[in-house]
Amino acid sequence: MIQKAQLCHSKRFFVAFLLFLVKLCATSLSANIHMTIVEMTSSKTEMIGNQTITHAPEFNWNSYEKGIVLSADSYGGLFSMLGGYLAWKFGGSTMISMCTLTPSILTILGPVLVRYSFYLFFVVQAVAGVCHVFVYVSISEFWSQWSPMQDRSKLISIGFSGIYASSIITYPLCGFLIHQFGWPAAFYFTGGACFAASLCWSIMIPNEPSSAKWISKKELTYIKQNQEQLGKPSSVLSLFKNIITSKHVLALGGAKFAYKAGHTIAVTYLPTYIKDTINAGIQNIGILASIPITVSVFALPLVGYAIDTLRNHDLLTLTQVHKLFISIGFVGGSFLLFLIAYYSSIFMMSIICLTIFKIILTTSFVVTISMSNFLAPQCASLVNGFVAMFFHLSGIVNPILIGFIVTDHSSSQWSVCYCTVGLILLVGAILFLIFSSSEPENWENKSDSEQDCENR
Repeated sequence: MIQKAQLCHSKRFFVAFLLFLVKLCATSLSANIHMTIVEMTSSKTEMIGNQTITHAPEFNWNSYEKGIVLSADSYGGLFSMLGGYLAWKFGGSTMISMCTLTPSILTILGPVLVRYSFYLFFVVQAVAGVCHVFVYVSISEFWSQWSPMQDRSKLISIGFSGIYASSIITYPLCGFLIHQFGWPAAFYFTGGACFAASLCWSIMIPNEPSSAKWISKKELTYIKQNQEQLGKPSSVLSLFKNIITSKHVLALGGAKFAYKAGHTIAVTYLPTYIKDTINAGIQNIGILASIPITVSVFALPLVGYAIDTLRNHDLLTLTQVHKLFISIGFVGGSFLLFLIAYYSSIFMMSIICLTIFKIILTTSFVVTISMSNFLAPQCASLVNGFVAMFFHLSGIVNPILIGFIVTDHSSSQWSVCYCTVGLILLVGAILFLIFSSSEPENWENKSDSEQDCENR
């Protein structure tokens, strides 16, 4: 029997925490634009003597143009499978390093670029989005090397909780920076912080734990002997075919599309919704926008712990656990969105419902980010690269759809948006319950057999 290396005192826990910081800083680059776009496109008033002077917005973008900018980083999803292949080929940590350093530099240059050209700024945001997607899918490859099966959901959820922590910190912090120093300060600060965190990761974390001199032999043995012993397939083309035709993978893709729709309405457009509803100032928008996701940063690791516990104690199969948590997140979430639409005139009711919505949506998020590591552990980044296209397609479609629906910023139009996303969540839950499975696919064996036949 293999002696368990305790997680809380382990080096892999330290790695998960460092990845938490990297994700926090990297996510702040996109969360930053959600706040700054409000200030960049809003008119300002000031009192001079007895007169009220109104200043035109620095960027007079319409609702459609703002939707284009907000969706720019999601176009990287079109290249997510390429990112999965590069991570599979060159290593997860290497890709995480390269693809966090690059957007941090582009963000620091953001104020100069946006003042020069709207289209150039859009392209830069799209490039940063490609890097963000590559990081997203590379994490699957990284944890396929660094995580034992017993701790996999916990470790993945700790790292990804940096996304929620970023939203909690970035919105109020950017609100303060914008109010005190102007909107460019938010670009400079988030870009600089991400650059520093990425540099630390690049220096300290290798692709495989066996290359880390600071990890103990006991922990290294525990990690290696508690991983699925499956070889990488020799036929990449056959593997791609198996991935894109698997109903289990497609069900996961549908779940990612639905989750992103819920995340978009509850996070990306929350500052705009608050401004349209109560016309709050930029600092108050930052504080209010962080409320629904504050608890999620703590809920995410707890959900990962619950999934591993239910599985390790054989209370439910892994497939049953994943279907249970998707149902809680999507079905419960759709009910809350319908409730928000019905009580759209009561602002505090909406904030309370959105807070609960983000907490229960977290249960489905853990499933969508970790399932590829169980479904195909030896090619997790390739699977995650494919299903990430559904995730980021949703990130493209939903902001544009909301931009077309919300034209006069009325509460009735926001109600239509919430109902639409609620229906998307229900459809995603139904498809996942019918078609998904979390049991490991035997693509590796099929690919090896096919290669053996070719060799003969």
